[in-house]
Amino acid sequence: MLLVVPLLALLPASAQADSSWPQDIADVQGNELLTHVNGSVTAVSCPSSVSTTAMKTFTKTGTVSGSVPTPYTDAYMCVNTKAVSSNGTVYGLNVTNYPTQEVVAYAGSTRQWGRQLTGTCSWSGQTLNLIPERMAVGTDGGLYIVSMEADWSCGSRLYLTKLNAADGTVAFQQLLGSQPIYWLSAYTDGAVLYEHGGKVRYFEHDGDERPSVQVTETEGSNQPLAATMDGRVFIAFYTNPNSSDPCYSFGQYTSHFAGYGPNGKVLDYEVPSCSTTNNAGATSEDGVAMVLTDPNGKKLVSLDPTGEPYGTRTLSASEGDRNFGSYAMVTTDTNGNILLTRQYWRDPNYQYKAWQFQLFEPYGLVQRAEYYLDRVDNEIRLDNLQVALAPGRMYLAVTNCNMYGCSSSHPRWLYSVTVAELGMDYPRGAALSVQSANPTKKYVAMGDSYSSGEGVEPFDPATERNAPGENRCHRSVGAYAKLLDQHASVPLQLTAFVACSGAVTDNIHTSSQWTQQKQVLALDQETDIVTISIGGNDVGFKEFAIACIVLTDDCSTSSTAYTNAIEKIEVELPAKLDVTYAAIASQLPSSARVLVIGYPRVVPYDDSTFPTCGVLSAEERVAVRQVTTALNSAISAAVNRAGSQFEFVNADAIVDGVRISPFAGHEFCSEDTYFNGVDLVNQEYSMHPNAKGQTAYAELITSYLSRYPD
Repeated sequence: MLLVVPLLALLPASAQADSSWPQDIADVQGNELLTHVNGSVTAVSCPSSVSTTAMKTFTKTGTVSGSVPTPYTDAYMCVNTKAVSSNGTVYGLNVTNYPTQEVVAYAGSTRQWGRQLTGTCSWSGQTLNLIPERMAVGTDGGLYIVSMEADWSCGSRLYLTKLNAADGTVAFQQLLGSQPIYWLSAYTDGAVLYEHGGKVRYFEHDGDERPSVQVTETEGSNQPLAATMDGRVFIAFYTNPNSSDPCYSFGQYTSHFAGYGPNGKVLDYEVPSCSTTNNAGATSEDGVAMVLTDPNGKKLVSLDPTGEPYGTRTLSASEGDRNFGSYAMVTTDTNGNILLTRQYWRDPNYQYKAWQFQLFEPYGLVQRAEYYLDRVDNEIRLDNLQVALAPGRMYLAVTNCNMYGCSSSHPRWLYSVTVAELGMDYPRGAALSVQSANPTKKYVAMGDSYSSGEGVEPFDPATERNAPGENRCHRSVGAYAKLLDQHASVPLQLTAFVACSGAVTDNIHTSSQWTQQKQVLALDQETDIVTISIGGNDVGFKEFAIACIVLTDDCSTSSTAYTNAIEKIEVELPAKLDVTYAAIASQLPSSARVLVIGYPRVVPYDDSTFPTCGVLSAEERVAVRQVTTALNSAISAAVNRAGSQFEFVNADAIVDGVRISPFAGHEFCSEDTYFNGVDLVNQEYSMHPNAKGQTAYAELITSYLSRYPD
């Protein structure tokens, strides 16, 4: 019989095996464990011939809440290619067609989305796919991934990509270069990476890179071992001694241990002579704990944020009939605890392996609890241990082996141990806690056809009637407002979706449209975020667009359609927008934000990149550019007059001379266009964003809110 027993029952901490456990995980093998904010756990596997389940999730009571079958396919989560969000979504890789690897997201047993990453390198006319190497979920809920090009054609460069949690769309992608990346974790403002050559790199939530920090140590090799939420990375520096070195007989040792943050070196610790460490855990107070091994044995060391020792504890080689082996692993949690895991044998022949767990406070390394996982009949070797921390409990996956060793055919069990003092592992648990603590904001979507999702069927049945006088707002289920609803990286709750195809400014604040009342009535003092696109119909943009696409008509700069649109933009629209924005502000609390969404550029700046599609002449393309630019300029100017509550979200933004809009390269008539083509039956669909275009709008807004969260 297996026991998990507290040895120090008189201490405040206690540990006991829950009665509904253990759970048999032989089908999944449980090579890795992922814990969740709510205390549940997911056991995941690497592909193997004996794994019939890729991953299985258990609640705290031992109930299976999700299971994904099919070995060798979805949810390949060995080593660093796995992550979990605060809402329980599990991320991994689909490697069915290796080396092609698709990032996948699962909620319980349900696949949410898949995303194959591509870089900028092409070979034989094909854009190379990327192979994800590391994953981490940020405090903003985004999934940060370090990946490498699947071919040497461009030098096997690496990228940092952020995916939006809700749908897997790319929020940003940065080319990192060709140096290997040895570390990726979330920190308060984004993601922190450790690059070969001793460089700590910081990326904000919107993808902007902050100044990197170069380590100053030059001795031997180095390895990052831990990180904190404020971006500190703790690094061990190793020396391979020559024959004249006093530590030569000991082999490679840790010559130095340091911590670097965004402003440079923050921790400096001279490791005792001939000692080494390959495991450390950052504490929630920005210190660090590690196990040092020297010729005389092992020590547990806890350091404060500057590198001064909080405490040092010698670890005995034996206690009674327990003989400890070389394995000693430190794990830290969000409550400031240090968990030390050690293996031991209870027989003189070192055949029957078991495990000891000790919980310490960082200050003085005061022991809070001690317990163990053992086999009282001394017949089974417990091996291949995996430990995972959750709020108030510890999960242990272990294989029941015999005296001759372990194989995949041996039983594997998952235990749950109640330990009231435990939090989640740090800093991952802290990042998830920040994410789950972000309050959901009440969101109202207003505006015209670009916001309603015109041309993206299906529509809400109540808004697709064609009888005269009935509601024809054409609010699409694929509109960006719907995509933003409950988006993990920007927690919005869509409380009202009143955008309506054909709306003009009067329909926002004065008059009804079809059977719908004026749109400002959807606002109240509880509203936090508003999005709106408005003004296009006031200047006759629909009529202008129809003139462009109808072969018997013309929209060039000499046409009546063009002249009318420009005149209305310059003469009539500014006053109409001023009244509209004032009416919106009057219905909102002062803390609310109004995001005024610009209109995307339908045709590219450069005619050489525009394909010949037989619709727009060169003169008409010039006119479309000028009308779009003038319209957005008028809207942006009105936003500036409206006050600090109003913010213009430019759908055609340019930074450092580079167009960063998600619509860039996907203009009307392009090979992968984000706009509907010419539709002579439903002319109002023409030149409106298609489903990909609405997704691009959602990406534009989430990126903006990530960059400007307040």
